[in-house]
Amino acid sequence: MPESKKPETEPLESTLGHAEWSILRPHSQRGALFVVSPPLSVLEAARAVAQDDTARVSKWLSSGRLARPSLEQLQAWDATPSRTFESIVVAPYVLMRELDS
Repeated sequence: MPESKKPETEPLESTLGHAEWSILRPHSQRGALFVVSPPLSVLEAARAVAQDDTARVSKWLSSGRLARPSLEQLQAWDATPSRTFESIVVAPYVLMRELDS
């Protein structure tokens, strides 16, 4: 019997989760971490990145809705490494949003 093919990628929804800063920090150090700001959702941003939708991603980068962490954010998160974030991997990037305390 022929073997059924396994999908190459899981649906993005299944990879959305929570992660502590201590897990996300190495992604920031290699320049692959992006912060998603409201009203943009992490999942919507991940879909656009996965689909290589450069027009939408460029618009969000220009508006600051999608950005690399600021020095101030990094310092605050380093002070509380157990802080939890909503996050998703869209290789080679990791998108995240700070969860409310």
